[in-house]
Amino acid sequence: MSRQAKRLATALSLVTLGLLMTLSSALAAEDVYSERTVEIGRNLACPVCEGQTVADSHSLVALQMMEAIEAQVQAGRTNAEIYDYFEIRYGEEVLVNPPREGINLALWWLPVAAVAIGAIAVALYFRDSAALGKRRPSQPDDEPDPELERLARSVLNEPDVETT
Repeated sequence: MSRQAKRLATALSLVTLGLLMTLSSALAAEDVYSERTVEIGRNLACPVCEGQTVADSHSLVALQMMEAIEAQVQAGRTNAEIYDYFEIRYGEEVLVNPPREGINLALWWLPVAAVAIGAIAVALYFRDSAALGKRRPSQPDDEPDPELERLARSVLNEPDVETT
């Protein structure tokens, strides 16, 4: 086996191992908890992990939250009651998808408004530039301006010739 083939085999083995570790950690929560618990955990943000849900995090707080979710699911609480429970304790930031009301509603519509305003600005720009291209330049006078002629000759060092 050539040296290059050995390197390729090693790289593929490492990539495969990494993928297996990632999949096993993602499936670990699904093996321990009920499907509904994992679904709820994926809709709650981990309060100590940046950008991770409770179901995906391995922090102690996230594991405790998953245990609390499972206990509430087993107790027969609804999803809304469970989300309210965590929102009361951790604030609205714990919800991955916050409710679309109040200031949150404005935050949901802000990107749409920005795109609409941008589209209008681009349309106006193209309309104005198209209209500018259709305008005819003003017709030059048939007779040259004597003052401009005199100035041009003085700049070009030509003798001053009187035009009549």
